[in-house]
Amino acid sequence: MVVSFFRKLKSLIPIRVDKNSYYSEDDYRNAFLYSALTEGTAESTGNILTAKGYLVPSGDRQIEVIKKLPLEELEVIAENMLKTVFKEARKYGAFRFPVIIATDPCDIPYYGNPCSPFVVGTKHKQGTSWAHSFVCTDAVIKGERFTLSFNRRTMQSKDSDIVAKVLKTAKERAKISISLLDREFYSVDVVNIHKMEKLNFIIPAVDTSGVKDVKRKYDIPLTTNYIMKSGEGKQTEVKLSLVARDKETYGFINNMNMEPEDIANIYSMRWGVETGHRMRNKFRARTCSRDYNVRCFYFILSVALYSFWVLVNLFVTEQAYGFPGEPKIRWFELKAFLLVFIEGVLSCAAGETPLSYSYLQFFIFSMKIEFFVKEEVVINKERNYENPLLQ
Repeated sequence: MVVSFFRKLKSLIPIRVDKNSYYSEDDYRNAFLYSALTEGTAESTGNILTAKGYLVPSGDRQIEVIKKLPLEELEVIAENMLKTVFKEARKYGAFRFPVIIATDPCDIPYYGNPCSPFVVGTKHKQGTSWAHSFVCTDAVIKGERFTLSFNRRTMQSKDSDIVAKVLKTAKERAKISISLLDREFYSVDVVNIHKMEKLNFIIPAVDTSGVKDVKRKYDIPLTTNYIMKSGEGKQTEVKLSLVARDKETYGFINNMNMEPEDIANIYSMRWGVETGHRMRNKFRARTCSRDYNVRCFYFILSVALYSFWVLVNLFVTEQAYGFPGEPKIRWFELKAFLLVFIEGVLSCAAGETPLSYSYLQFFIFSMKIEFFVKEEVVINKERNYENPLLQ
């Protein structure tokens, strides 16, 4: 399953090379994936693999090929990759039940000239207040933390329009129970989008004068009706839930008939997605290029490979337990396995026999999956283990 699906994912990367090119399309694909899996640059990948005697394009050639990909085509690549992942995930029981989703901004720090339509302002971090930014929607459920959809942010785009797009795509891929959003999306337009889509939502409240008044006047915890207003004169009715945590008062706007503590507890589930953001970075190639196409391409690859890692663990836990669970294949184990596979492909392309050590690593990883599944199936039968989701 791992190798066959990885090949399928790799084939979805469209590369345009001249008929007389010294390097094949697959040479470029292997180089791109190697960079992502090692969190390296195109230059370091070219140097490392060339030093090992493999036929791969140089870093400059890799970057030039990526630059030629139109942004519209990059979006098609992302859509096709995620569709392929979800089609496979459903085979192993993903999204059988309604899921809680979390929508967050994903920023890649930018250190060049900010006078670009693709650069947005962010909170100051890692030495810059600028970034190439994406809005990502992830499933908040153990064993199924797939990235359901994502969209680019630009200086011209409205966050409410982007949220509408990612929600629409997410609804096509899974049945949604509750939508959790970052405080950055606290707006009348975003709330109205959820109302039109008939989605439950929770968003941390911004300390506006109205929210502060409620905090001063009422005992906490409480939930009360509240009128949100925008600078353009728009307004909408929501519920404002207030809770006290660590001597601080926190507010959440929502549209559900639940206790304030329950609202806060549900929103706390969103923090699992923060791990997903960090994990995506484990599969993202680095670059000094300021070209937006290059950075967007590498981000798309990171989302695809992260989703692939989630899919592998879904396959393993589904086979062992009959339902999704905590990841059993660690990210660095999968990366090591895929790097060995890529080097094996490059060795065969060069007419060489792959190193026995590499094949040993490949064999050990395959056996780990098989042994874990068989062992857990036996243990669970002895314990008469039942799926907690069905209890």
